[in-house]
Amino acid sequence: SDTTVRYQPGTLADTVYHLRLMGFNQCGAFTYKDSIKIFPQPVPELALSTDSGCSPLKVAIDNQSTGLPKGYEWDFGDSTTSKAAQPGRHTYTTPPGDTSQYTLTLRAFNDCGKDSLKRTITVFPNKTRAFFNVDRAFGCAPLQLSFTDFSENANRYFWSFGDGDSSTTANPIH
Repeated sequence: SDTTVRYQPGTLADTVYHLRLMGFNQCGAFTYKDSIKIFPQPVPELALSTDSGCSPLKVAIDNQSTGLPKGYEWDFGDSTTSKAAQPGRHTYTTPPGDTSQYTLTLRAFNDCGKDSLKRTITVFPNKTRAFFNVDRAFGCAPLQLSFTDFSENANRYFWSFGDGDSSTTANPIH
């Protein structure tokens, strides 16, 4: 009877299946042997030393693709590309005052197909400016003041009020 078998390749290398057919009748047995080779599809994979940091951000990229890719295409998301198997390090920058996100794309291909993988790289500006306003600069004791933060590119705060007290909120009242 006819039987359909679907062979699955390995993901690291070619997979060889050894086949054997034995036929029997009243006069004896006959054996036929053969083999088939299944080639894998490419599976892109990569490791990054980091996926976020301050500008200029140096990212080490390690291609860990499987499936015996014959070629690669890298799009670093900043208008630069490469066809290297191992691109090594790539440096991302962002304009002053802006946080930028880049989409790193790896495409791997071989005779059996192609696939792609995307990772997001976030780059923060490398400088912060601290600036604040206080609702009034003088008054009678006990004096309560409202402070308003106007800092650029800050995401954490430490206020020292000069009287031994401090705060880590963006806009404290003291």
